[in-house]
Amino acid sequence: MPARANTSARRGRASGDPATRTSNRKLAVRGRNAATAVEPPDEGPETLLRREICKIFSDSAKSIATHRKLGVHLRKIQEMCCWEQQNPKREYINFMEFTADEFEREVGRCIKRVLPVKKGEAAVDRIIRFLGEFLQRANAEDTDITKLQIEEDDEEQAAEKPTYNLTNYLLEELIPLASTKEKTVRYRTTQVISEIVVRIRYINAGMEEDLRPRVRHTLGKRIRDKEAIVRVQAVRGFARIADDVDIGEKGDLYVLADIMAHDPSADVRREILLNMPFDPSTLKEMLERARDTDAVIRRDLYTKVLPLLGDFRHMTLTQREKLVRWGLRDREKPIQDAASKMFRERWIENCAGVQDTVESEPKAKQGFAPPSMDALLELLERIDVTTTGLEGSPRGIAHEAMKEFWDGRPDYREFVTFDQKFWEDLTPEAAFVLRSFNDYCLEPSDGKDKQAVDAALRRQRLLDDKMPDMTTLAMIITNYLNKLLDVCRQLAERPVSPGEDEEDPLGEHYVDIEFVVSQLLHVAQTLDYSTDEVGRQQIYNLMRDALAKPELPADCTQLAVGVLRAACGPGKHGLREFVDVVKEAIDIVRDSMHEADDDTVRGASDGEEESFHSAQSDVSGQSDVGEPKKKKARREEEEDSEALQARQAAEISILAKCLDITEYLLQNVDSEQECRSTLRNILDNYVTPACHSKVTMIRVAGVKCLGLMAILDKVRFSNSNLHVFLHCSRNGAFDLKIAAINTIADIFRAHPDLLSPNPDADASTTDITTFEESATIFKTITKALLQNLSDESTDDKYKLLPIAACKAACAFLTFNILPPPYSSDLLKAFIIAYFDPEESIIPAIRQPLTYTIPVFCHSRHANALLLAEICAKIVHDLFIKREQLQDLDEDAARDMVSWSVVAAHLAEWTDARRVYRSSASKSASGGALDGQPPPTTEEEEEARAREAAVRPSLDPHILLAITLLEKTLSHGVTAPEKKALLSLLVKLYVDPVRTEADQSDEDQDVLRTLMALAREAVESRLGTDVGTRNAIAKLAASVEKRVGDLEEEEEEEGEAETTVVERRGASRETEMEDAESVLQGDEEDTMMADVQAEGTRMPLMEDDEDEDETIRDRRESTVVTESDIVDSLLESEIE
Repeated sequence: MPARANTSARRGRASGDPATRTSNRKLAVRGRNAATAVEPPDEGPETLLRREICKIFSDSAKSIATHRKLGVHLRKIQEMCCWEQQNPKREYINFMEFTADEFEREVGRCIKRVLPVKKGEAAVDRIIRFLGEFLQRANAEDTDITKLQIEEDDEEQAAEKPTYNLTNYLLEELIPLASTKEKTVRYRTTQVISEIVVRIRYINAGMEEDLRPRVRHTLGKRIRDKEAIVRVQAVRGFARIADDVDIGEKGDLYVLADIMAHDPSADVRREILLNMPFDPSTLKEMLERARDTDAVIRRDLYTKVLPLLGDFRHMTLTQREKLVRWGLRDREKPIQDAASKMFRERWIENCAGVQDTVESEPKAKQGFAPPSMDALLELLERIDVTTTGLEGSPRGIAHEAMKEFWDGRPDYREFVTFDQKFWEDLTPEAAFVLRSFNDYCLEPSDGKDKQAVDAALRRQRLLDDKMPDMTTLAMIITNYLNKLLDVCRQLAERPVSPGEDEEDPLGEHYVDIEFVVSQLLHVAQTLDYSTDEVGRQQIYNLMRDALAKPELPADCTQLAVGVLRAACGPGKHGLREFVDVVKEAIDIVRDSMHEADDDTVRGASDGEEESFHSAQSDVSGQSDVGEPKKKKARREEEEDSEALQARQAAEISILAKCLDITEYLLQNVDSEQECRSTLRNILDNYVTPACHSKVTMIRVAGVKCLGLMAILDKVRFSNSNLHVFLHCSRNGAFDLKIAAINTIADIFRAHPDLLSPNPDADASTTDITTFEESATIFKTITKALLQNLSDESTDDKYKLLPIAACKAACAFLTFNILPPPYSSDLLKAFIIAYFDPEESIIPAIRQPLTYTIPVFCHSRHANALLLAEICAKIVHDLFIKREQLQDLDEDAARDMVSWSVVAAHLAEWTDARRVYRSSASKSASGGALDGQPPPTTEEEEEARAREAAVRPSLDPHILLAITLLEKTLSHGVTAPEKKALLSLLVKLYVDPVRTEADQSDEDQDVLRTLMALAREAVESRLGTDVGTRNAIAKLAASVEKRVGDLEEEEEEEGEAETTVVERRGASRETEMEDAESVLQGDEEDTMMADVQAEGTRMPLMEDDEDEDETIRDRRESTVVTESDIVDSLLESEIE
């Protein structure tokens, strides 16, 4: 392109004109904010090569469809410039006069022209893509030509690599531009370099020795660039040119892994994930992206990265379990689908590929290998089903995985069979296949979709065809239950347990057989016992006998109680029978303790007899070896103490077993009326002594059972034993505190009105709760929760106590159980803990707080008002907390969120627009909801009554603004704290439009108070910056407008009332006059006409004449004309 003409001399000559001087001054002022104009360098005359290359790059910016054609054209030009052609085409002959250096300069000139273009211009992206495609294709052709020339022994021509030289030239030109201050140039330069690095495969080995480190160093600096768009392009190229150094040695892979874990930009993390080389040292960091905050990154991991990793068995057990758990429990549906597809398609195919050795078997219709039971069992073994298949475990992901597996693999549903061979030797994996298939087939449908109902019926028929009858299943359970009991006895009789590092085959066998029995009992819980009486009776007898075995594990005992409850049947009779049978089993277990004591006493008596005979023999002199009396007495004492300890340990285990069965019994009882006497017997014989035991384990179990009884019977147990739970929660041991706190929360969840005073109750009863007693108990509960919530123990085990207290307090707040004074204390502690970096770092505490605080504040208007009242105190406490952290550790203070974040949260939680309103209140206030009939008059009245009872009219932000202004206008507030309070004030919203809530005198007084405080704040120039003062002025203007509207409305109402009074007075006078006229007319009608003589007529006085004229005038004024009638009709139509 020709250079522009130099016009600086002409501008200098014209600078003397006044208009020109004015224009120059304007340009000078404008030039302070604009970039200095730079004249482009002289690039020489325009040539054919420049025109053609510019045209090629210009056409490549239009569409990617012509890139291949344009690349071939550019390659022909390159060949003409770099090599001597024997038979060139006519259209390319003219390019032979140009050299390779000129070709490189023209290509570099075109690339430099696109560097200042900002991101988002698609034409530039197409040009850079075209350059990469051209270099890739040209490099491949150069390689083929080089091989051909080497075969022809033309070493001179083989040494020439024009594309290699072009690449080096472009990189040499672009590397200095990658560190410029202009972010757009840095972005485009890094993009071009990364495109070259990605496209050219030989760059790692064939690049010049000094150029490759420079490229790597340049991209390494750009991955730390402050602009995210630059970092994205830098990591794209840096991942391809990184050194293959182990991540533990802090090489390039370590740098990439660190950026992928900590970069704030999701695009940067995603680009590293997709481009990082697969290496055993980087696998862990790549799999951690399954917990990334960006959903796109999580989805790409399951859909793009994991399929490229190949066989899943090279991952560790923990990694496999985490991938399945994180994917299936993700909040995004596409990620859940990707994880389930990974499990049921790719992972099962990896296992089936090894198991399937017959090549002649055809593939399934979906492209999968034929179903294989061995492959399914191996898949479950690879995820450790004995751990992931446990019920209620946070890691128990195997149930969800197998549900998705059965749902997505109908071929395996039809293939799996439970024949005689399957039942002979059940493994944990096979037992879990049985249990998961049973649960999937019994999953009910929603009943709304006919297809879903039909699918549920088909699953039920499929289960009936594959499962054995109830009698056979009872025999199978008996077989494996006996095996479990035998293993338990062997473990109990084993003298020495192996160490942690030693192998324990018996312990592993115990874990496996216990898991098998638990899965069989889970299946037994879902059976329909109304269809087979013989099978029901067998399972009934089996569970009754199993409960009486003290060595039965706790998990199997709980499942056995559940199976027994299902076998007893529903109804009152079934419940009574169930409670009696379990009570009998508890008594049998307790009697086994006494039998053990009798055996111990019997063994001790035999020992005494033996020692007596030996003593006689010693005295008679028949013993050759004598033993000193002191040593013998000491040995006997040691033996007695060991026997006593063993007996006490056995007693404790038996009592714990009895209490466990009692707890499982109470969990399966929904009413205590039918079995009150039996439960009372259990309470007196087992629960009450356990609560007074000195053994912590027994006492904890007793407290749990007592809590379950309190839930069943509020009147008889809850009120009378509540003080026991409170005492344990404050003064008990660690485990006892947790049990007591959980018990208190469960009781109040079941009976929220437990402490509601009953004024009609008899004062002599023990279950009466007065107002004073309720306040005392609420105060004690609040203190206990706050005390345990602020537990500062550093041991991870003791972190369970504040977690339990946090969950219990969340329940109290969510269900609005505590009165406002005590709820405010808990809410204040919650918010401080929410912003405290030391406590919020615990996920088990942060998650309940994140949910509970907004739910509590937005569930009721009164709750939002409650928070608005204590916001100033919360800010003050947080300010003190920040100062304390700064004194102790500045890093910890920096971890605390800024005041703007705190203010945003508090303003959001107290916003009245966020408060939930029930459907009835919405309908009462504004018509019917969508798809629902309009409410009746009674429903509207009830809704309004409830709304008036629970929803005060005062706006929380108005109350909060008053509190903050009073606080900031006082003299005892420091400047930093005042700044924190004002940061909250500027985020409040006060509606300038009058609302229905402004009708009451109390609300009007509050608005006037706020207006006075806002005016005072504006006059005193409260605020450290212009933004704060403007926000306060805006607040004052909104309140003044709202108050002004109220005053205008009051004046209009007053004028309207005055008009109404005047109209009423005028109408009353008119009625009186009409009545007088009627009376006078009646008098005239009753007098005889023309009979009054001259002497009989009374003379009129002057007052009478005036009164008569007034009456005549009034009569004339009350005459109604036709025009008056028309006017009245028009007025009625308008109304």
